[in-house]
Amino acid sequence: MENGYKAKLNFGIAWEWKYDDIFIRKLDRELINNGLSCYIINPGNVSETVELLKKGMTFDYYLDRASDVDDRFSPIEPIVESRGGKIFNKNSYALRASDKATMHLEFLEANLNVPYTFLLPPFDGYRELNLSGIERLNIPFIIKPSSFGGGEGVQTARTVDDIQRARSEYPKEKYLVQEKVEPLCIEGKRAWFRPIYACDETYISWWDDKTHIYEILGDDDEKRFNLGEIREIVNKIARVSMLDLFSTEICYSEGGKFVVVDYVNDPCDLRIKSLYYEGVPDEIIDNIIKRIVDTVRKGCLSRNPTDLHV
Repeated sequence: MENGYKAKLNFGIAWEWKYDDIFIRKLDRELINNGLSCYIINPGNVSETVELLKKGMTFDYYLDRASDVDDRFSPIEPIVESRGGKIFNKNSYALRASDKATMHLEFLEANLNVPYTFLLPPFDGYRELNLSGIERLNIPFIIKPSSFGGGEGVQTARTVDDIQRARSEYPKEKYLVQEKVEPLCIEGKRAWFRPIYACDETYISWWDDKTHIYEILGDDDEKRFNLGEIREIVNKIARVSMLDLFSTEICYSEGGKFVVVDYVNDPCDLRIKSLYYEGVPDEIIDNIIKRIVDTVRKGCLSRNPTDLHV
């Protein structure tokens, strides 16, 4: 239901990225098939929706995949939360998790393996730095802005001049300068994985960091190659980040360790593989949707069994 008014609906979804379309429609259909009401918020009806919320409409659960890039969606979360709604990926948690420098320190505190890293302050105010010790990084190494996602601003570099040049491109950004981690090869596959966490469940795929192609990690291979530690790592990341839906990247390195190489991706890419070459396998998308719907249904039933809407 994209328009209309009810005092309380079971689930609200905010989205603005055109490639989210299939995921949102599949989630909407699964919610309705399970007797749950759903309200979809997009750039075309966000202003109207905010007004309806101000008049009393609210959601039991709210998934926000829009306010990080469109401020018009920002008033929705506090209204829903003030009325007892559960937020999937609260903005305050998501903002904290998006800061790679913060997550780097938090992951170290949680005893997670991360690449050897130098954390650098913004170029503005700190143009000249003492980079002694940088020689400990093997060449080439990786430079990435602290708060960007989707690979934006990430560069492979070799010299201190490369670091300074990268910092000057986004002078207000903190930067991470990291060792380049190489994966082992397991039966012809690069041991690089992209798990997706959704409401206490983890869905793991091989993810080739060169081709960006997903392939589901089967249960048999997970046991055969002793890859169960990936789930423990993702659960730790969930506890640190406090997010309900995210992806991460974990490399089984040539040194024989699982290393978290891309900390928290939110909103995570949920394009579907049957339509997009680099998309997430359809089976995983379907399982994520079922997991979200099951969580919402159980939560709504525990609150008030008579409060489901068809």
